[in-house]
Amino acid sequence: AYMGAFADHLFEGKNSVLISVRGSVKAVHGAIQLPGSNHIFQATPEIELVGTRQTEHLTAARGIQTFVVCMQPGGDLHEDFQRIIHYTGQKPSHIKLIDSGGDLLTTSTLTQARPSRDHRALEAARRLQESLSNLMSHTLVFVPGVDAPPYMDEIVQDTAPYLYDLVPQAPLFQQRATEDGLPSDDAKYFSRMISALYYATHPKTLREQAYSVQPLLIPVNRLIDRKRAWPAFMAVHPQMSKLLIFDTEKLSKRLGIHVL
Repeated sequence: AYMGAFADHLFEGKNSVLISVRGSVKAVHGAIQLPGSNHIFQATPEIELVGTRQTEHLTAARGIQTFVVCMQPGGDLHEDFQRIIHYTGQKPSHIKLIDSGGDLLTTSTLTQARPSRDHRALEAARRLQESLSNLMSHTLVFVPGVDAPPYMDEIVQDTAPYLYDLVPQAPLFQQRATEDGLPSDDAKYFSRMISALYYATHPKTLREQAYSVQPLLIPVNRLIDRKRAWPAFMAVHPQMSKLLIFDTEKLSKRLGIHVL
């Protein structure tokens, strides 16, 4: 959600609607539940997502219409997106999918028993393109390389995305992040991706080095988790300061996501 709000500012989105697709939310408090739905909510500055980290309260506080879709087993994100469009009364002209880290660039998992949330969102966006006339769609990947597959370079070479340099935008991002108390080691708001972008766009981080190892603000419980402990440091590469902007149709086909 936070990266989506930043992208909205970069490209001067007007009357934008931000949709955050969530997979592991135990409960939602302080939000407006959409009529006829038990898993779609409009965020407010007081929203609380139980069981996961969040930034939706920050985007709502900035005046961006923000919705949270709590994915249901066997649910249809295309229908969820359509429900939100109907609720807002706005016919979209452009849909942007936002990914942080690059795990979206993994080849298709739609045929697996539990397809990834990213690929289900890609499929839903492509279906929206087919059902709504004159709808443009792009997929934006922030800090590529944090959790991207080892063959990311092949995907990039085959799909030829536009590379947007975020270094000139660093002062703006640093200011906004500082205002919002990010990066943070609070277990509720911690984000490796925000930390990575913060470091990657900072002029003192990389200089002329191939990469720089930076400490992460990590909640203590993440460091000592016996099952899935997170590292306390991150290797920040120059490529992480780039924003990759893909044509959604071209990318989805390359990843093996075909809409019937």
